[in-house]
Amino acid sequence: NFVGYSGVIDVGSGLPPEAPIGLLVDGRTAPAIRNSAPVFRWTFVDPDGGDGQTMFGFQLQQSPLIPGGISPIWDFEDEWFDSSFNFGDIFGEILADGRWYWRVRTRDSQGNWGPYTSGLDSFVIDTEAPEINVYAPSVGTVASGDVELKFEVLDSTTTPTFEARLNSEP
Repeated sequence: NFVGYSGVIDVGSGLPPEAPIGLLVDGRTAPAIRNSAPVFRWTFVDPDGGDGQTMFGFQLQQSPLIPGGISPIWDFEDEWFDSSFNFGDIFGEILADGRWYWRVRTRDSQGNWGPYTSGLDSFVIDTEAPEINVYAPSVGTVASGDVELKFEVLDSTTTPTFEARLNSEP
C-alpha cells in the first residue's frame, strides 16, 4: 500500500554488477606462462546497462580461493583500486613459480559491489626451462631412411610441448 504516494518507483535500477567474466592472464585463459609479473584482465558485467566499472577488488594465492579458506597472499580488498579499467597487475611484484589462483570483483558507478568470481581461476608460472634428455639418435648421427627419436622432458610445473625440425642439409 502506497497511500498518498505519487511518483515513479524505479525497481530495475541500482542492481549490483555480476561477477566479472572472461578472466585472462597475459591475454589467455588459465595459461602456463614464463612471465612472473602477469597482467590480469576481465570483462565488467552489470544488469543496469549504462553503469561502468569504477573500482575493483583483487585476491591471489597459491591454493584455491574458497570463502572461509586460507587468507590470500595478495588481498586488495582493503585497498580498493579506483579504476574504470578492466585490468590489473600486481604493481611490480614478482610471483614465484607454481600454480596461482585469483579472483576479482567490481563496483559500478552507482556504488554497488558485485560478487567475486569463483576463485578457482588459475594459471601456472614456469620460468625454469625443462630438462631434456635425448636418448636416440646420439648426437652427430648421420642417418638415412627411418629415424626414431627418443627423448624425455622433465618439467615439474607444466605439461611440456615440443617442436621438432628436420633438416636435410649436412
